[in-house]
Amino acid sequence: RHMEDMLEVLMRQVNGRADCPSSQRQPAQVEQSGALQVNGYNWGRRIRLLPEDFLWPKMFVDVAYEWWMQGNAEKGYPPFKTLEPSDFADQNARKRLSDFRYLMGKIDQCAQEKGVYKENATMEETKEIFKQCVECLKLPMKEGRQRRTWQSVATWCREQDGFQH
Repeated sequence: RHMEDMLEVLMRQVNGRADCPSSQRQPAQVEQSGALQVNGYNWGRRIRLLPEDFLWPKMFVDVAYEWWMQGNAEKGYPPFKTLEPSDFADQNARKRLSDFRYLMGKIDQCAQEKGVYKENATMEETKEIFKQCVECLKLPMKEGRQRRTWQSVATWCREQDGFQH
């Protein structure tokens, strides 16, 4: 319901600016849960939560989990757990969302099994959840490298679970 309320406010803001020629590229901002400002982008005849030219950044798994749970306030991105494939412009970006959901789902499942998952966690709680659940990924030790990118870990986990890309 919270997401629906946010989108309703966003739609009102965008419709109020519909005659503005720059409305295609200028994000509207909507207040979401306190200080996080979420941008909405008008492309493909719909309001999306990411810009049309969004590219998946390389980031370590712990940072990816923060984006999953918290979003990115600096960029105005909502928690990535709320995103849908339609928020991405191309098939490759949608496939990365599938990989991202798969990996983050493994961490969330572990957190639920341990009883530490919290739906509306703060940033500090999100970091603590990750710390308590990273071992559930059963990553092999890698010499000189403690942190890994979410993309490489997602690929490794899918291979371990017998799924092909």
